[in-house]
Amino acid sequence: MPHSHYRTLPHILVGLMTVFFLLACNSPVASSRWEVHANLYSGRENPQRQLSSEEAEQFEAMLAELPVGTVSQRGELGYQGFMVQREGQTNASGIIRVIVYDGIVEVTEAGGSYYLGDPDRALEQWLFDVSRGILADAEQQLIEEDLNVN
Repeated sequence: MPHSHYRTLPHILVGLMTVFFLLACNSPVASSRWEVHANLYSGRENPQRQLSSEEAEQFEAMLAELPVGTVSQRGELGYQGFMVQREGQTNASGIIRVIVYDGIVEVTEAGGSYYLGDPDRALEQWLFDVSRGILADAEQQLIEEDLNVN
């Protein structure tokens, strides 16, 4: 049986590949692929930025704490809240996109959408705070007026 160790080599390689795959799926880099869009315009690109790993974790934690909400109609023009979109993959819960506006949070997964409440608009305010660096003064003022932040 001098060659029996060759039969176990494929098993070891498969095990190592599985470990590396699981580590890659749970890495901080994978969890930081949320992109925030300030929904301000139709017909031109909205300001956007990628959340850092720490911001992504905080966003997901805040989202997990929100209560069940109800559907609400959004306005037609101007500021429409923030869209937080997954870049290229979903997170562990399957979330693809989150729209946060006026106390309502619409969460879209591969199987459909559901609504959460943001009654004090804390999540929307947080998204505004982390997005200030990409917003022009006039855009910040418009959002501040909507959020009643002066």
